[in-house]
Amino acid sequence: MTAAGRVAALALGCAAAGACGLFPDLADLGGGDATSDVTPVDASDAASSEAGVEAGSDALPEAGPKCQGTAGPPMVAIDGFCIDSTEVTNAEYQAFVGATAIDAAAFPPTCVAWKTTLNPQKAPPPGSNDYPVVWIDWCDAYAYCAWAGKRLCGRIDGGALAPGGMNDVAQDEWYVACSNVGANVYPYGAVWDAGACNGPERDAGSVLPASSMPGCVGGGIYDMVGNADEWIDSCLSASTGPEGGLDKCERRSGSWEDPDGSLQNCTFARIGSRNEEDLDIGFRCCSDLAP
Repeated sequence: MTAAGRVAALALGCAAAGACGLFPDLADLGGGDATSDVTPVDASDAASSEAGVEAGSDALPEAGPKCQGTAGPPMVAIDGFCIDSTEVTNAEYQAFVGATAIDAAAFPPTCVAWKTTLNPQKAPPPGSNDYPVVWIDWCDAYAYCAWAGKRLCGRIDGGALAPGGMNDVAQDEWYVACSNVGANVYPYGAVWDAGACNGPERDAGSVLPASSMPGCVGGGIYDMVGNADEWIDSCLSASTGPEGGLDKCERRSGSWEDPDGSLQNCTFARIGSRNEEDLDIGFRCCSDLAP
């Protein structure tokens, strides 16, 4: 399914109402006019509405909450903030790489001393535009979200999530979105379904296109269990020298490559080095509601 098709099928939209305040020095790096309507980067004619979609709704409201952001997947509004409806795709990420200067301005302080490129370690294969981008380290994810007028998902009110705040509905926006504010164990409900998501039991052998698994959805948010691991803004340290690449940071979701019995659910997390890249590591972004 193309990105345009995802927008039409999901009936999601989002209007930008201001640049993301977490990373202001990216404002002139190609993320777009922060006062314009959000349009997915590979589907400029497909944004059919300015309204965000409240999680749990089945139809696009005539008027609803609006999400900050200028690029990337359409967003869903839940519990006072917004989250990307899918993992960021190869096409969406390549638009960022093509528009962003590769210099210190592209990275947060924890990445400047060692990070030299925004390209994934391995290029996506032909015909994979709608697949989640992978081979992404924490700095790639953070920089993309900032460029897109959003933020790497972390604390609900913005900024980094303390590791002790994970799975707390008052703090952890990724968990809130996955669990429908703590109501569900899995994004699709309370009971495990081995075939719902692209986890190890499915044995797909790779990531699958974003939003292609109709059972792996909750409130319009796809693939929050399985498919690709997702970086969040939660790290154990924040080193600003070359050692910053070894800081330990959290990832959520689990992936297609996890071993059987991994018990992937909305509390699932693993920790890895900030500079870690792999064939199953991607991300999605969060943002504030527009004022």
